[in-house]
Amino acid sequence: MLCKAAGLTLTFIIGLSISVTLAKSGQPLFDAEEFWKAHPVDSLAQSAWQKGSKWPVGRHSFAVYHEGRIFGFTSRDVPPDQDSAVQARLARGYAERAELEALEAAGLFAFDGFQCPTLDNYPALTPKLNLCTKMEVKSKLTSTWSGQAFSVVGLAAGEICACRKALDQGQGEDNTGIFFAEIAQQELRRLSQAGQSQAVQAFFSRHYKKNIFQAPELLLAAEAWADNKNFDEVLVLLDATTDRFGPNLTSEQWELCGDLYYQAGLKTQATQAYLSASEALYR
Repeated sequence: MLCKAAGLTLTFIIGLSISVTLAKSGQPLFDAEEFWKAHPVDSLAQSAWQKGSKWPVGRHSFAVYHEGRIFGFTSRDVPPDQDSAVQARLARGYAERAELEALEAAGLFAFDGFQCPTLDNYPALTPKLNLCTKMEVKSKLTSTWSGQAFSVVGLAAGEICACRKALDQGQGEDNTGIFFAEIAQQELRRLSQAGQSQAVQAFFSRHYKKNIFQAPELLLAAEAWADNKNFDEVLVLLDATTDRFGPNLTSEQWELCGDLYYQAGLKTQATQAYLSASEALYR
């Protein structure tokens, strides 16, 4: 929904001069004092932006930790249109996208960047895998202002770290349906598409024991290790992929397995994978 905070729907238009200035300077929307004067409903979010440590996520988003909350901040320009109805639809669509990006920024930082042991009460936190299923948003502010769509979402660090404690302990045989799994899978794809093979290896290595990855992610990791000529790891990943997911692999996935086996010098396994690729076409 467009902008919900304290039960109110908020829409603000305070002229275009501020957004033009921000766009020219590259200054984030949230640096403008006028923005927080127009949106006084979440003082903790304002304090987080002004005093917390920021972690950039892509071009438009930041994650911030402050006083027990992990926030995602996203803003981007809304293209202008002379038709007011079209402009309203654009504003709504960009605001909804900003909210998704803010949640993804907060989630990725919460899962991969935030140091849970730094919390004062971390030793006393009880591991709770059920908290991983659906992360509760504690605060949310989504709307448009001065020609820009924005969203600020806040998550509770304590709940996140109780979930992560359970994951770090190896709880759950299949955690691919949890809140963090989709975020981690998406980040692995992003790193792979950007050609950052070493970053793919590092990210996968940090999180594979949490049981959040499936065949596509195992194969992305195998490709990354193949790019760096580490074929011992490639073979481990290929064997894990074919053993666990073999009956459900697509023809394209089997073909990739064949290519990687061939690169590793295992022609017999490569041939078998190519045969499986042909068979998968007619399943």
